[in-house]
Parts: sequence; C-alpha cells; structure tokens
Amino acid sequence: MGFSFVLKRGIFMKNSIIFEYINTREKYDNNFRKSIQNMYAKNARFSGFLIRLIVSLLAFFVKPKPGSIKYFFWGNKYTEIITSLSKSEVCVIGGPKQLLFCLKHRIKFIPCMRMWDVLLLSIVNNMEDNTGKLDKLIGNLSSKIDKFKSYKSVLVVDNDSLPMQRSVITAARQANLDEIICIQDGLFQSKSPKEFFHGWFSDRFFVINEIQKQLLIDKGMDEKKIHVMGFHKSTYKPKRPLSKANDRKVCFLGQPWLKYGDKQGLRYLEIVASLSDSLRELGYLIYYKPHPWENQLALLDNKFDGVYKGSLENAIEEYDVFISITSTALLEVAASGRIAIQVYDDVFDCDDMSIYPNIYTVYFASKNFSNDLMYLIIKENENDDIEMGQSVIERFRKGLE
Repeated sequence: MGFSFVLKRGIFMKNSIIFEYINTREKYDNNFRKSIQNMYAKNARFSGFLIRLIVSLLAFFVKPKPGSIKYFFWGNKYTEIITSLSKSEVCVIGGPKQLLFCLKHRIKFIPCMRMWDVLLLSIVNNMEDNTGKLDKLIGNLSSKIDKFKSYKSVLVVDNDSLPMQRSVITAARQANLDEIICIQDGLFQSKSPKEFFHGWFSDRFFVINEIQKQLLIDKGMDEKKIHVMGFHKSTYKPKRPLSKANDRKVCFLGQPWLKYGDKQGLRYLEIVASLSDSLRELGYLIYYKPHPWENQLALLDNKFDGVYKGSLENAIEEYDVFISITSTALLEVAASGRIAIQVYDDVFDCDDMSIYPNIYTVYFASKNFSNDLMYLIIKENENDDIEMGQSVIERFRKGLE
C-alpha cells in the first residue's frame, strides 16, 4: 500500500486513500461499510453546533501552549501511556469523552468532532459528496497541530486504516510531524488478507508480540517499521485467587460477528447456543460480556445467566474461566492467571490461539466438545506466577528510540 492519493482542486477524489480500507474490506464483506456507517453515525451525534460550542468553551481550560506538545494522541484508548507522560508534553485529539478525560487528568486537548459528520455523509454517499469540506477540516486540524507541536513530535493512533484515523494522520503529515505511530489493539489472523491488517499507513507499528510481528512480515510489511511493545496496558493481577474446580464462574467474551454477514453470524449464534447448553449440563452458569460494537444482544438473551458490562479488569476479578472465539482479550485473561479458552471453528478463518502462552483451544466440530470443555474448565492453573516485566511506558519509550 502506498501513501499517495489523488487531489483535484484541493479536493479528495472518490478513490482517496482516506476511504481505501472501507472499499477494500467491502470486496470481502458486503456488511462492512454498513457496520462502519453505524459506528460513525453514533459519533456524528457530537458534530452538532451546540455540542461543538460547549466543548470548545470547556477546551479553553486544557488548551495547549504553542510549541509545547511532543505526543499527540488520537482518542484516549491508551490511557496508561497517556497518563504516564509529562502532562505538559501530551495532547489528546477527540470529542466530549476525551475532553472529560483531559479535564480530569489535566491533560491538553484539541477538539475534533465536525469531521465525523462529514465522513459519515461521504460514506453514505459512496464518497461522492462532502470531500471538499473534509479537505478543509483536515487543513484546519493540521494548522492546530502545527501550532502546538514541539521538536520531533509524534502522533499515536489506535489504527491507521479507518477514515477518521487516516484523516487525522493526513493532518499530522501536513503539519510535518516527525512520526506517525500505530499501536496494535487487536490480534490479526494469518488466514486474513493483508489488506485487513493495520499498520500500513503509519511510519511505525508497535505490535503485541513476536508472533504478530512475524505474521506482518510474512504479509509483506517492512520489518524495520515494526516494534514489539506488548500490550498497551499493564497485566492485571487479580486479588482473588482462582476458585476451586466445581465453583468456577464462566464468562463468554462476545464479539460483533452478527455484523459481518449471515454465515459468520449464524455460526456464532450456533456456537453460543451449544456452549450454553453444554455448560448448563455440566452444572455451570455462564455469563456474557458483550463487545462494544455488539448491538443485537436480544438474540442472545436466553443463552446466558447474566450480562456483565464492567471493565475487563473487573471481569477478571469476578470470573475464573473466559471463553471466546477470536477475542484478543483472551491473551490478557491468560496473562492475568485466569483460564482462557478459545472455541475454534473454520467459519471464522481464525488461527488456533493455543500458539499463545496459556490459551487453550477446543474445536467446535469435535465429537468430544463438551468433554474437552469440561477438562479445561476444571484444569489446574499453570500460570500462578504473573510476570509483570517492564512497564508499559518503558516499552513505549523504547519503541521511540
């Protein structure tokens, strides 16, 4: 993938690289554009004049000083890294949620909300309209970044593929920031086309582990741009020990497969139903922790004994066994000393996650599915000694060297 894009009278063309990822994914998944459209529609609610006015007024209290910012972050996903940096050198770009975060932690803030509405309309209209407005908004953001940047400033994003992130990256490049850094926030699967992966549009890509690094290299990414940073937050060490085998509480980590087509969605429901029946027959209750993108929980209501909407850290404290299909959270669960189980099925084109430390895999197609599941649920914990290693901020800084 290249970084060049076509311009005409200062307007992004239909084939702009801003929208490249959606166009490519749509070739493989007819529902992908609709999924992104729905997500952007939620964020576009904050593009109204009154909300933007209120945010702009409050942003005055956390406005950066010219020439002071070394680290620009799109959003506040990487909270632990952001709050570990010098408050005078870090700035978050975003909307109302990010503003509240910045006010709470006294971190600098740049509003960026109008772009959601413009990008949404462009996606809905198949990139035919509003690209002139988008070009102007990118220019406005670029001017702000240029005003507040210091020597060798960087922009950090959670992905470098979706239209908003690529718009912010384009603004940062126009402001001549030193580097664009993308931090991996979810596992990639070897069976997926390379176009599904993030990291191509940024200058550096900080990844979760060596396995993911090699996967990216195999897909054609330059090894020099990849840095193995590990997770973007510290391993959670639960206060409560793992319960005895017969007393263990089970939590299913949901994923938004219902958004991605009938084949995967229907299989997802089938696995959930079978898993629920198997666990209840074995005498276990099963709880459900939905993915933030899931919006069809009504289809799953009768399959679980309860829905858990707290943080993953609180869930790790509450539950002993975690089950999912491809969730990256299984790595965090395993690292925290809980039992992490993947239900593997070919429909999802996923990798066998037992290649990762302390993750176990059961095959949905197996005739012994229930027995295999039971064996893992009552398994003795082999990961009592949690190795914390370097801090997240140390690993982040090392990647900047």
